Order: sequence, then C-alpha cells, then structure tokens
Amino acid sequence: IQKKTNQVQFISKEEREVQFTLTTDYAIRAVLSLEVKGKVKHAAEIAEEMKIPQSYLNKVLKKLRVNGLLGSVVGSNGGHYLLKGLDEITLRDVASIMEPTLKCNRCLEVDKYCSRQAADYCKVRQYFLALQDEVENRWFSVTLMSILQREGEGVEKEPCKIETGIKK
Repeated sequence: IQKKTNQVQFISKEEREVQFTLTTDYAIRAVLSLEVKGKVKHAAEIAEEMKIPQSYLNKVLKKLRVNGLLGSVVGSNGGHYLLKGLDEITLRDVASIMEPTLKCNRCLEVDKYCSRQAADYCKVRQYFLALQDEVENRWFSVTLMSILQREGEGVEKEPCKIETGIKK
C-alpha cells in the first residue's frame, strides 16, 4: 500500500518487483558520467565519480562498447567515450543491453509462453500488456539527457546529485 495525497493506492507485487539489476544501474551511471559525445574518460575516473567498483565497471563498459553505445581509445590518454549524445540515448538503449529481458512477465515474450496455453485470452496477460505498454512508452523512451534535466523536479526528498558539466 502506498499513500498518495488523501487516497490509498494499491500496488501489486508484480509492479514492486519490476526493477533493473545493479549492473543496469551502473551502466546508466557510467553513460551519464561520460556526458558528452566523443569526450574520452578513463574507467578509473568513472568508477571514482559514480562510486562503482572498477573491476565491475570494466565489464559493464565492455558490454556497452561491444553493443555500440561506447567507443574506446587505447593508451595512456585512453578511455571510453559516447558514440551518441545523451539526448539520443534512451533508457531502453542502455537497459536492453544490460538486462536479459525488458518484459515484465514471461508471457509477453515473443513466444507468448503460457503454462495454461491461454496467452490469447488471459485477463492477467492483458493487464501485463497494458503495464508493459505504459513502461515502454512512458519510461523506456526517456533520454538520459532528460533524466539529467529533470533531476530534482517535483522531488520531495534530497535529489540524487550527478555532477556533470552539462547546464540545465
């Protein structure tokens, strides 16, 4: 149960359990740390700034590079850089690289697996389709730049401070 103004809103267990892995969180923070397309930054710098263990970060950066989101430069002045600007990178772009699936339930995968063979008429699946549609359209389409620009807007608690050189 979550209190919202004067009404009580019930949140299903499924909705509470839809969350990104820590690896995806690290990937988002690493991309945000790079901030400007083409700007080279060493992994140690990113790790320090974003408080991510460097050995773990190296694996995350490699996955982002192999999947075409980052480039890298070898050498003493080397590091990683964005291949696109933050205004071109969506939450979906990063999450789809790091997460095994972005679907909120197994029955929404391409094969529509259902142990009851009811995927075509199941009311629960219809609910999950609507939930997935909202997630896809409302949250996954958000650019990382818009996340930085919205930082602190409408937040009652202390906002997460991501230090970048980008002006809001």
